[in-house]
Parts: sequence; structure tokens; C-alpha cells
Amino acid sequence: MTAGRVDLSSSSGSIQAESVSAQTLVCSALSGAVGLGEAAAQTIECSTSSGFVRMDGVDADSVGVTTSSGGVELTLADVPEADVSTSSGDVTLTLGEGGAELLYASKSGKMQTELVWERKGDLYVFGAGEGRLTVETASGRLKIR
Repeated sequence: MTAGRVDLSSSSGSIQAESVSAQTLVCSALSGAVGLGEAAAQTIECSTSSGFVRMDGVDADSVGVTTSSGGVELTLADVPEADVSTSSGDVTLTLGEGGAELLYASKSGKMQTELVWERKGDLYVFGAGEGRLTVETASGRLKIR
């Protein structure tokens, strides 16, 4: 069964969700981590003020992650579009087989990867470039696997 909208929130503590199925999944933690595994949704939106966001095994058309002070780790095997923004935290993305086009902006962070990529204008293209990713960091590095 798939729910229309699922909202998970915490003011002081972590959120951990497994096997969630919804049209829209929203996670919000003021002071705590967010972990999603085996979640399926058209849209997934997660935000933290001070905490780590980890998604593994998610299947979504679109993923959005915003953190003020915390890292982000996403496995994007079944996610064609993702938007990640963090003020102070590292971002680690594991790409799916189809690769991705990445728009990356950072004030003081650097991108690290051992994957082959090419530059097309403002975009970094990995593999066939099937996914669409936007990553913005103020101070934090981006690691692509």
C-alpha cells in the first residue's frame, strides 16, 4: 500500500525509516540525523538543521536534501534527479549505472572522484549522464563514487 504523503519530524532526535512507500515523503529534523532505507516515493524531501542525512536503497523520481550543519550521503541507483544543499558538511554521492550530469557550486569545497568524467559547460558528466544532480556547498567537499 502506498500512502499519499508521509511526514516524519523530530525536534531533538534522529529519524530512521525503512520500507516506506508514499507519493511524497518529507523528513525534517532540527537536531538529529535522518536515515532512509528501501524507501519508495515520487518525491523525497529531507532537511536538518544540525544532523547527517543518509539515504540508501531509495527509489524516487526526485530527491531534495538541505542541511545547515551536517553531511549528506546518498546512493542514487534509482533516483533520476537530486538537489543537495549544505552550509557546512561533506556530501558523498554514489551514482547509478547510467551516471549523471552534475552542476556543482561551492565557496570553499572541492570535488573528489576516481570516476571518469568530462566537462560540458558548467556540468560535470559521469558515464551516460542519465541522472540530473545539483550540489551546492558553502564549506564542504563533494565525493562522487
